[in-house]
Amino acid sequence: MSLPRLNLHRKVTYSLVFLVLIFSWRVADVGFAGKETEKPEVTFGVMADIQYCDCGRNWVKWTRYYRNSLNKLEKAVVELNSEDLDFVIQVGDLIDRDFSSYQEILPIYQQLNVPRYHVVGNHEFKVGREDKGKILSTLDLQRGYYDFTHHPWRFIVLDGTDLSLFAPEKGSERYKEARSMLRRLKKGGMVNALMKNGGLSSKQMTWLKETLDKAEAVGEKVVLFCHYPVFPESSYNLWNNREVVQLLESYENVVAYINGHNHKGSYQEKNSIHYLNLQGMVETEKENGFAIIRAYPEHLEVIGYGREPDRTLHFSISSRTGK
Repeated sequence: MSLPRLNLHRKVTYSLVFLVLIFSWRVADVGFAGKETEKPEVTFGVMADIQYCDCGRNWVKWTRYYRNSLNKLEKAVVELNSEDLDFVIQVGDLIDRDFSSYQEILPIYQQLNVPRYHVVGNHEFKVGREDKGKILSTLDLQRGYYDFTHHPWRFIVLDGTDLSLFAPEKGSERYKEARSMLRRLKKGGMVNALMKNGGLSSKQMTWLKETLDKAEAVGEKVVLFCHYPVFPESSYNLWNNREVVQLLESYENVVAYINGHNHKGSYQEKNSIHYLNLQGMVETEKENGFAIIRAYPEHLEVIGYGREPDRTLHFSISSRTGK
């Protein structure tokens, strides 16, 4: 091949390679731009076990910095208010003890500039007997379990203190149901048969099924919040955790169950449902712990702050149940 023809061949080859590279970069740019501009269906902030009280740190059994929760919550609120959120929810144990603790911590939480929700935890009831009846109204709740929607999502809040030996009035039907359930669990040697835990009453279980039916009927995806975990098995779990898990698994549209109570945090997936136990904010001296969750059509993006890790939780509304 002559030198001019060889040079021409090289020029054509280089030009083709250059065009291929340009095309590849353009495709990559479009792909990245698509990911960046994909809009979540709903975005919310979530935190667990703030557990404030005007108390000294506890290093006997835990590493809890009760007073420091004021400053950490203030910083979390500033960060959350800088984001485009639909709501924020704390999943229980806003205080550690003493009804007066609400006077310090609630005003900070109320500085959030979006709708804010509460989950009832066991430490909510570590107050004087005369103050237990004020807990729900203090948290602007009519009852401990409820639901709300951000189409196409339904969020269900459960009250794990509904059946317990510390929330219901002694001698009430709920108190009797709680004693009976705890007695059965202890007899069966269950590790979660502890007085600090609680369960869902038969009335709340009926309500939960009806609410899941409504969500399924209108094609809503479901995320549940509760203070107590239900999976995997542990001493922290809701008393009737197995019954709850069995019910959730009978619906194709249940995506995730988010809780606190176990301050170490954990994550498990079972039968396409994500069980996310958030880490407790109270457990560290300075490092914070909360998350923002962006809900997309086929995954949840968990953006962790402080000691809460990032996670991507994929899901598919498919044939889990065979319905």
